Amino acid sequence: GFSAGLSLSGVYHHVETVRARNDNGSDDTTSTLGRLVEGRSYVNAGGVNMGLAAGIYYEPEDKNYRFGLSYTSQPGFGQTRMSGKLTQVFAEGAVGGDQNIDFLQTYPDIVRFGLAQKFGKKWEIFGDFEYVRWSVFDKQCVVLEGKTCTLTPQGDNVPGVSPEPVILNIPRKWNDAVGLRIGPAYQVSDKVSLTGSVGFTTPAVPKSTIDASTIDALRLYFAAGTRIQLNNHFALGLAF
Repeated sequence: GFSAGLSLSGVYHHVETVRARNDNGSDDTTSTLGRLVEGRSYVNAGGVNMGLAAGIYYEPEDKNYRFGLSYTSQPGFGQTRMSGKLTQVFAEGAVGGDQNIDFLQTYPDIVRFGLAQKFGKKWEIFGDFEYVRWSVFDKQCVVLEGKTCTLTPQGDNVPGVSPEPVILNIPRKWNDAVGLRIGPAYQVSDKVSLTGSVGFTTPAVPKSTIDASTIDALRLYFAAGTRIQLNNHFALGLAF
């Protein structure tokens, strides 16, 4: 009743975004003289990383329970690097142009656990839990090609390094998130069963660093479905 699995995946990342950006570092759209100072920055970068997933599953023949445990690694097993180009267009008189850049960020790994327990011949209670380590997603960094995102404790470039390697640092400082789901299953006949569940996931994004691209909140989930065993080899499932 015991089995194990392992998979290797290729993960393609791509980022393409336009943001307001001023040469003087301010958020002003115009100067005190009424001249336009706001410009634009356009980032287009991509990259391929590898990831691993592993799991175990146990379903003994003489017991009324089954469970599974899995682990999904971080893409790139840590910090990911996307290579591309930064194009900046500033107001008249400011220097812009194209730069070869790398976009750095760190995605989480995930642990999942599931358990089901039978009660008599008709009923089964199942549930699953996941833990997502979003706390590693502490920042998104645009750096000169081949450079690292080394910053002072205040989040600034290290003094005395020229040219400054970090072009843009966006603090994220996300929190670890968890999800939980539980529900019953009812065996209508040998071939038909009904299921339902309720669940939730906690938000990863703190209020201090939330923005329009990372809206997040506590989420609630409700599901209902059916499973039909067509023959010894095939089954059909439908859920909402």
